[in-house]
Amino acid sequence: MLDIFASRFEFQQRTWIIFGIFCVGLACYRLDPQVFGVVLAMTLRSHIAMLQRLSPQISARVVFLIGAFVVALGGFIRAWAAAYLRAEVVQDPSVRTERLVADGPFRYTRNPLYLGLLIGVFGAGPLFSRTGWMVQMILAIVFCYRLIRREEAELYLVQGDSLACFC
Repeated sequence: MLDIFASRFEFQQRTWIIFGIFCVGLACYRLDPQVFGVVLAMTLRSHIAMLQRLSPQISARVVFLIGAFVVALGGFIRAWAAAYLRAEVVQDPSVRTERLVADGPFRYTRNPLYLGLLIGVFGAGPLFSRTGWMVQMILAIVFCYRLIRREEAELYLVQGDSLACFC
């Protein structure tokens, strides 16, 4: 059976693995050289009257601008969550279980750091090839899920009922 928990190595090296996921997504240009943002802009242009009045280049820029806004939103969510955890917790190579944070963005979602990351990955889609965007989204979702499962398993061991109530 597939182990759904990230290994200790994966958790310790999560920043580099996430960087690697972006690199794999970018490497997909070798398989599919079309820029997803341009393809999306042309598709939207054929369905949205307002975009039909714009040139293809301006339509693509609108798609890239929206993507940049989504990336910024993901970054904002991550920064907001990191502010509640402190830098030493966010950068720590081991899972921190000594306290349960239920303030700020943690009131709305259990994993705002990973949510922000996934929103950022989604927003970066226009920069990748069509295949690269799908590959990076799938890899990022699977990897974040595995990290979340590891963190929550360790938190349950220490926090028990407190975490159950929070969830």
